[in-house]
Amino acid sequence: MSTRARVLDAATAAIAQRGVGGTSLAAVAEDVGVTKAAVLYHFDSKTDLVRGVVDAAIDELEVELRGAITQGERGWPAVERLVRAAFSIAARRPEVLGLLREVARQGPPVATHLALRLRPLLDAAARRLREDMDDGLL
Repeated sequence: MSTRARVLDAATAAIAQRGVGGTSLAAVAEDVGVTKAAVLYHFDSKTDLVRGVVDAAIDELEVELRGAITQGERGWPAVERLVRAAFSIAARRPEVLGLLREVARQGPPVATHLALRLRPLLDAAARRLREDMDDGLL
């Protein structure tokens, strides 16, 4: 695993556990076993690191949820697929949900970045459910 990926994983866990305010670049560096300068090589600032962590989490969510949204199933089987996809992420990587919860509490600029990244995914899921409701499947 690359240093960047290890930093993202460590920062995800740290922010989920200690919050954004309780997570420093030095602590993340120590968790990974690198210097703070090595973290700063990959991320220009703590805000940049938090954005990187949010992007990685949303990318992970998107893979799971897009697959559930684009399957051919409709109606209640489609709803079940979406719920199972969300719960599988929570079971496999609870720190991702903790991270998203914590970042959402922060306010701008990081919470705004999170909202902008989540919006297309949420819109796609809502559109799919709306179509099924309009067709009388839900």
